[in-house]
Amino acid sequence: MSKLQYFTNILKRRRMPLVSFLALVDDLSEIEPKAKVNRFTRIRNSFIKNYSYIGPGTRVVNTNIGKYCSISWNCCIGLASHGLSHISTSPIFTEINNGTGTSWITSEPQKIEPLRSLIGNDVWIGANAIIIEGLKIGDGAVVGAGAVVTKDVSPYSIVAGVPAIKIGSRFTQDIVQCLLAKKWWNASEDEIKKFILIFQKTNPNFDDIFALPQGFDE
Repeated sequence: MSKLQYFTNILKRRRMPLVSFLALVDDLSEIEPKAKVNRFTRIRNSFIKNYSYIGPGTRVVNTNIGKYCSISWNCCIGLASHGLSHISTSPIFTEINNGTGTSWITSEPQKIEPLRSLIGNDVWIGANAIIIEGLKIGDGAVVGAGAVVTKDVSPYSIVAGVPAIKIGSRFTQDIVQCLLAKKWWNASEDEIKKFILIFQKTNPNFDDIFALPQGFDE
């Protein structure tokens, strides 16, 4: 981290009180004030909503992250892949500033814009998981530790493995549909707090879900 980046980050922290001083957040990113970012995490060109947290050492690039997400340590989300259509995958032939530390070109071929990744609300991503760029992880989904996700994940699905495959669902389809219609994560903090006991209950039934506050579309 350069001195300029260090002092820029200090100024940004005043607007983001739950972001560690040892995290690096670029100027293209926006982190809502009640989202937490832990040490040694790098956030680039991303948007993180309130009540989500990012564990130590995780990298997030070109990604929108919803509310109430739990993202563990050393995850990689949205990182761009190397192109496969050229003779070489080395960026020394296509990028002036590249990972080799050596520049061979003075102009770059037309770049393909990186694909944006979308992480829904109330998503849990386990330690060391990798999510390839441009994917959508649905609301309420779970990504197991060490998984390599190469395809979209449907809401409330549980995926694991390399490559990640669906190994289950958190709830029955009726409850999933009710949760998606409720959008409780978009209700006010005060409204949600009234239903703490339901959130603490294991194996909630349809009546429990139906009683939750109604959120709104964003």
